[in-house]
Amino acid sequence: MLGDTVRVISRRCDKGEETARVLEIRGGPAGRPILWQASPHELPLDGGTRIEVRLRQSPHAENGLLWGGKIGKNRSLARVVAALAPSLDVSLVSGEDDALAAVVTGGDWLNIPDIKLLRRLNFENVNDKPAASTVSLMRHLKGPNGEVFGRATISPSSYWSDGSGWVTVSGLRANRLSNVQGILSGDAITAARDAALPRVPKDVLSAWATDQARLLLESRLDDERKAKSAETVLECGGTIGQLPILRWAGEWLNPEEFATRITDLSELAFNFEGEFSYDEDEDAMHPRDFKDDFKEADTVIMVPKHNGTIINARGLSWPASLHEGRGNTTRLSELVRQVIRDTWKDDFDEFEEHRVVGEAAGYDVRRTVTIYARPDRERDGAGE
Repeated sequence: MLGDTVRVISRRCDKGEETARVLEIRGGPAGRPILWQASPHELPLDGGTRIEVRLRQSPHAENGLLWGGKIGKNRSLARVVAALAPSLDVSLVSGEDDALAAVVTGGDWLNIPDIKLLRRLNFENVNDKPAASTVSLMRHLKGPNGEVFGRATISPSSYWSDGSGWVTVSGLRANRLSNVQGILSGDAITAARDAALPRVPKDVLSAWATDQARLLLESRLDDERKAKSAETVLECGGTIGQLPILRWAGEWLNPEEFATRITDLSELAFNFEGEFSYDEDEDAMHPRDFKDDFKEADTVIMVPKHNGTIINARGLSWPASLHEGRGNTTRLSELVRQVIRDTWKDDFDEFEEHRVVGEAAGYDVRRTVTIYARPDRERDGAGE
C-alpha cells in the first residue's frame, strides 16, 4: 500500500546470526520475492524483525503518508504510528531525521491522562484539545477478576466518523466507535483485521454504562446531549437513572418526572422523530423563516431520535447483538412507552393524527404525531 519495494529482515533472538534472512519484494504484489542470508550490516540488533518500505512518494508531499491535507500542517510520524497502535503491551519508538522518540509505552493507555489518550487516538483531528466535559467522564471497563476490556466514555456522535473512539485488536486499531470515545479491546471478525467487535462481557458493559449515566447526570453537558447519551446507555443494557428522556413545553424531563406529570392527564401527543424540520409539502413559509422562527407547541412532547449503536460493521450491530432483537424504535421511545403503560395501567388507545405542532412566521405548522388517549375521560392533557 505504501511502496513497491518491501524488505523484511528477521532473526530469532535465541538463534545465531547465521540464521538471519532477508526477504525482498520488488515491483509490488506481483513482484517475485528474493530470499538470502543476511550480511552482518543487515542484521537486526539483538534479533527480531525489521520491515523496510521504500515509499512511492515523499511522506510530506500531497497525499503522502504524513500529509496534513486541509489542516495545512503535516503530521508527525510519531502521531500517526501512535494512533495506529494506541494500546500496545510493548513499547513503540518512532524516528524522523535520525531522531528517535518513544510514542507508546507498553500498557500506558490504561493510565496516561485522558486528554492525552484521546489526542493519541485521532491524528486526523484538527482540535488537539478534546472537550473537558468528555475527558472527565472516561472510566475503565473492568471485569470482576481485574481484567480490563477498555477505557472509554459515552459521547453522542452526529456521524459514524465522529469522535476519538476505536476498537483495538492486540493493541492495533481496527474500526471506529460511534457514540463512545476511548478504547475497547476486541477480536477481529475479518482476516484483514479492519473490523472487530469488543470483547467486553454484557454485565461489565451494562455496569460501565450505568456508571456513565451517573457521571453524565452530574456533568455540565446540556440536557439534549444527556438524553442522546441515555440512548446509548440503554443500548448497552445500563440503567439511565435520572437522565432526561424527552422535552415537554421547553423543559427536559426524566422518567420519574414524566410519570408524575402524566398521572392525571388523559391525552398525550408525541413526536418520536426528534426535532421538527421544514417540509415543503406542508409549510407555507420560506425554509429560512421556519429555521429562524419555528416555535414548538407546548402540547407536543419531543423524544430525541438518536442512533445509540456503537459499532455497525459487516452487517453486525453492537451492542444490540448482545441482546434480544427489537423493532425499528429507539430505546428512548421504548422507555417512554413503558412509562406510559406503567402509569396508565395499559388503559389507553394509541393512534396517529395530523395536528398543529407549532408556528413560524405567522403560519401554523402541522405534522402527524402519535396520540395516547385514555378512553371515557375528558381530554385535558398535552393534546388539548
